[in-house]
Amino acid sequence: GHQLRSFRLGPLLGRGGMGEIYDAMKIGSGEPAAVKLLARHALAEPTKIARFLRELDIARTLRAPNVAAVLEVGDLSAELPYLAMERLKGHDLDRHLRQHGRLTPEETAALVQQVADGLTVAHAAGIVHRDLKPSNIFRCEPDGAAGGAPVWKILDFGVSKLGGESQLTMDAVVGTPAYMSPEQAKGEGVDVRTDVYGLGTIAYAALTGVAPFGGGSAAVVMTRVIRELPRPPSELS
Repeated sequence: GHQLRSFRLGPLLGRGGMGEIYDAMKIGSGEPAAVKLLARHALAEPTKIARFLRELDIARTLRAPNVAAVLEVGDLSAELPYLAMERLKGHDLDRHLRQHGRLTPEETAALVQQVADGLTVAHAAGIVHRDLKPSNIFRCEPDGAAGGAPVWKILDFGVSKLGGESQLTMDAVVGTPAYMSPEQAKGEGVDVRTDVYGLGTIAYAALTGVAPFGGGSAAVVMTRVIRELPRPPSELS
């Protein structure tokens, strides 16, 4: 029931390490939305606040069919920093793979093409996502009346890198170990090739049902990312 400028919050939809996402409705039009707020515990951590504000800055400018659309942004001038996004109908790739095992080659090709289209727009704006993984790729259900294929959209630019900026992470390793690139695992600088690698790991997971590198602690997984090649998909029946 809480109101943030144009939107009234509904039930909590999900919670991550840094933020909370609420079902919401635009006051007046009744347009459905999803509003992302910085989690309460993160409000006391300057680095997490800075990351969230950076995501808001990116959201103001990034517009692409395969990136979740932004409806409104509230920065530090608002009662609470927030990001109002289109309310997507469907679920993320991580959940889809847990329920269905894997995608067909045709479905995977469509996913890769659509995510690549979204990344092309981001990269043209000087933005590197840095944390592509199945939980950040959303499968939007096709319109029941119109039919058609699902649409894939990129979520969460919270740890993305803007061209020319210094890292807010103080050069710490950023990303998800099982899906990060070797240069990320080494703590080296990243560029658009990091996202290309990340998309490749997503395609691998979609086709095989497993991450290219998994199991063990984060340190063990990152060591494997740096030193090894993943098993050929043909070996994973």
